[in-house]
Amino acid sequence: MADYISELPDDILGDILSLLTVRESFRVRCLSPRWKDLPDTRFVLQFDAYNIFGADKNRYGCRTKFVEAVDQFFKIWSARKTDALKIEFGLGNEYASHVDGWIATVGGKEVEELDLDFSDHNPSGTREKYVFPCHVMGSGSYLQRLRLGFCNLTSISDVCTSWLSKLRTIELTCVTLCSADIESILSSSLNLESLSLFMCSLEGYLCVQNPSLKKLVMHEHCQCIELNCPHLEIIDFSGSSDFTFANVARLREASFSFNYKIEGSSAVFNDLARNAPRLQTLFICLTTEVPSLPPSTEMSSLKRLDLLIRVPMGYDLFTITHFLYACPILEELLIKLSPKSYSEQSVEREYVDRPHFHLKEVKIKGLSQRLNPLRLIEYLLRNSVSLLRMVFVGGPQASAAVSGRSKFIKLQNINPAVDVVVI
Repeated sequence: MADYISELPDDILGDILSLLTVRESFRVRCLSPRWKDLPDTRFVLQFDAYNIFGADKNRYGCRTKFVEAVDQFFKIWSARKTDALKIEFGLGNEYASHVDGWIATVGGKEVEELDLDFSDHNPSGTREKYVFPCHVMGSGSYLQRLRLGFCNLTSISDVCTSWLSKLRTIELTCVTLCSADIESILSSSLNLESLSLFMCSLEGYLCVQNPSLKKLVMHEHCQCIELNCPHLEIIDFSGSSDFTFANVARLREASFSFNYKIEGSSAVFNDLARNAPRLQTLFICLTTEVPSLPPSTEMSSLKRLDLLIRVPMGYDLFTITHFLYACPILEELLIKLSPKSYSEQSVEREYVDRPHFHLKEVKIKGLSQRLNPLRLIEYLLRNSVSLLRMVFVGGPQASAAVSGRSKFIKLQNINPAVDVVVI
């Protein structure tokens, strides 16, 4: 039978090979001499356990075999331009000379994305983290997206950082560096739009200062973080840091989940009210009752407030109304209750009815009778002038808390125009 595929031009056959995994590409080359010397011209280079070893999971931990296979691939690879180099395998610094060579090779091919994830899901012994080779990145770099996992980047402060100037996205996970290294990256990345830092063990004081940054994601435990980013639009933070909002005038979405912090949530709310005049969506985690806010505190643009309430039994849910008072055009309120162990019941306070003219939907998850939510629910139904829907999510516990026949009828009678739903 005639082999019509092998009669196709080399460039078409090369495109066919580029659609296969690296393992499959090597196997196809063994079919005939016609395929053996064909170059590989794929634009996205992706090296991971499946691409190299296929379904042979017995080799997934064989680092030497993995490195040899990638080295062999680069001998036949001949694309003029590279869109991305992606490596996902548990390599340590003992293979630095090989990885450095791969990066240097694609560096001359106008590579725009570099994604190195060297975390090991099946670690054996201790490994020294791969030291990223800043010295091989030239000033003519085309790199726009950099993602590093389980690497060492502490050398970046000591070398030329002009290659950072075109970066638009940086994502670092379990990367060894310090606050000074981050500040060096920020000062050199003049076109940076998105920065993500996950579990990099940053300590002390960190100044996040960049004129073009639009999105910041941090899961860290710094002592203090100062934000001086005039174009910042989105921040997602989880950790235990104090915050100083030096310049966040364009911030529109913010999420703060504080671990091991007692007074941080209310302080951040108050600071955002003063310094983020365009904020429209706020997620915040509460661990204590909300104190009374200064009368001048107002989030004049906030439309959605999402509260995660991690509190002990006895917590006075009514204190969250201090936040509501400060949000005059709030349209959507989401409350997720996550009660902890029992504590002494709070002193019951007196609250005055106060109308909320724009609130249209309230959703409450994790309802429990032990938190005595009915006072707050009745208050919201009574005072939310434009309320359309109130939704309770939580199965049997939610039903027990609000949907007994007498309770449910009482709630509906407070504001008959509201659609009360229990899921």
